[in-house]
Amino acid sequence: MFKMKIIINKPCSEKLSQNNYCSKCDHQIPDLSALSKSDAINKIKENNITCGIFNEDLLKDSNPLKSIYNIIALSAIGFLTPQVNAMDTVFKDDLNSNQTIKIQKKQITFRLNSSSIQNEETFRLLINNKVVLAEMNANQDYIINFDIEKNATIEIRIASNLFVEDLIKNYQSDQLPNKVILSREKFNPKPIVMGKIIMKPEK
Repeated sequence: MFKMKIIINKPCSEKLSQNNYCSKCDHQIPDLSALSKSDAINKIKENNITCGIFNEDLLKDSNPLKSIYNIIALSAIGFLTPQVNAMDTVFKDDLNSNQTIKIQKKQITFRLNSSSIQNEETFRLLINNKVVLAEMNANQDYIINFDIEKNATIEIRIASNLFVEDLIKNYQSDQLPNKVILSREKFNPKPIVMGKIIMKPEK
């Protein structure tokens, strides 16, 4: 099987509205910025995606063009609908059906502290790339209930719904604190590239 690479020859600077809707193209633009290269390629093929939003790092070996910073309200991956504040979810890798899965029940209190919030900014919370809260406010406590495979890595990601910025923390399931407190001021801005997709074999 040939390895493929994703190319954006002409990055687009069109400003997107809520839910990544592009008025010029008259459709939503899929946000693939949080996916790995292989996952992004699979999603493009499975859904016949012709235009998308990508993390610059995924394209840096294929695209010499400068990134575009879009001040847009990025929707959750897969355009998931908002969830309630408490959610029961199982996070585990795909395992053979003959394997025994040891599941741990977890409950954490999550809080994002911020001294200043711009333009009524809200956030989304993801655990292992699954949306747990699609809209949350800063300086409030949220209790999250979930099940996870024993000794698994837990990636907690909080992302702005207004800017292309996020903050990621990793824990082992047996070392997860009862309360996770993050600071808005430590967010990392993300250069993204948006545009028409070209798929080519890697040399």
